[in-house]
Amino acid sequence: MRLADDSGIEVGQCRTALEAFLSRVSLPEHERGGPGEVAFLAFKLHRFISGAGEVFTTLASRPRTVLFEGQLEDPDSPGNRLYPTRFCRSCGHEYHVVNKSDNDGQIKFLPRNIDDTPLEADEDDDVAGYLCPIPEIDQDFAFNGDLDSYPESWREERNGIERLRSYRKKRAPVSYVVGPDGRHGAGGKDFWFIPGKFAFCLCCQDEPNQGMRERSKLAGLSGEGRSSATTLLISSALEWMNHPESGVPETKRKLLGFTDNRQDAALQSGNFNDFLFVSLLRGAILRAIIAAGDEGLTEDEFGLRVVKALGFISANKDARAHWMLDPSSGAVIREDAQRALAKVLAHRVWTDLRRGLNSP
Repeated sequence: MRLADDSGIEVGQCRTALEAFLSRVSLPEHERGGPGEVAFLAFKLHRFISGAGEVFTTLASRPRTVLFEGQLEDPDSPGNRLYPTRFCRSCGHEYHVVNKSDNDGQIKFLPRNIDDTPLEADEDDDVAGYLCPIPEIDQDFAFNGDLDSYPESWREERNGIERLRSYRKKRAPVSYVVGPDGRHGAGGKDFWFIPGKFAFCLCCQDEPNQGMRERSKLAGLSGEGRSSATTLLISSALEWMNHPESGVPETKRKLLGFTDNRQDAALQSGNFNDFLFVSLLRGAILRAIIAAGDEGLTEDEFGLRVVKALGFISANKDARAHWMLDPSSGAVIREDAQRALAKVLAHRVWTDLRRGLNSP
């Protein structure tokens, strides 16, 4: 814009000229008519990528207002409160993050920040929790308040009678009718209120690890975390750079990341290494299954087929350095190492399948 203002030339033409200039001066000297390898200007592009925001919705019937900026009320319907909305990571059912207050019998639900971790509270205090809308017609919605609709970990049997565990009772969901203004009373919609920390999904009965943060138990606008998002962006950029048509010289196919502390650096590097390992492993699984065809694979040959799909066989001289401590070992040692690797990868295959293909 400043170049366009100073020169009197259109913004598009100025942008094109600047892009061409910066690209040209960043090339080695021999690509600009000279004999050297050094660029005239080390042009670098810096990109700051922010995470996905939050979703805010009303408690009104659909269609309803959905916003990505926090406000107290719906600007199109004054009086209708907006609530932070999160989603089950397994089935996607929605939950509104609320505080329940009881003022002389007048119960109302107010929005709260999900990072304000619910604490144990007395009956007279405000209670933090979640509002779960009850769908009118949804055969997949499992919870109806009956004992059978609770997860097995919530139930116990005493003297031949099954009942809710005593320490779970104070966290049992409670039914309320709530209006768009957040007040309990006639004319609203049916909700289940989950007091305290999120324990299980009322729709699919998925139970997240109770040691996790509340923010991690339920997904927001985006289901992935910062480390997973960074890993995916980096891997996509590197994949593009290494494409034959990218035009990026081999010596410049790299990214430089910055972090403000060692802990984040260690976390990100570990996450990236795990991403690469899982991607290679799952690619090898897919290739092994496709190669097997209609005959399929038996359990005892899965590991060896994955090894072959990766190219980690004793006859592949170029790949030995990736999986053997001494690539120059004799044929007998190489065969033993290959069998051992097949057993290790078979174990990793079943472990990976057990945690689910949707896991990063």
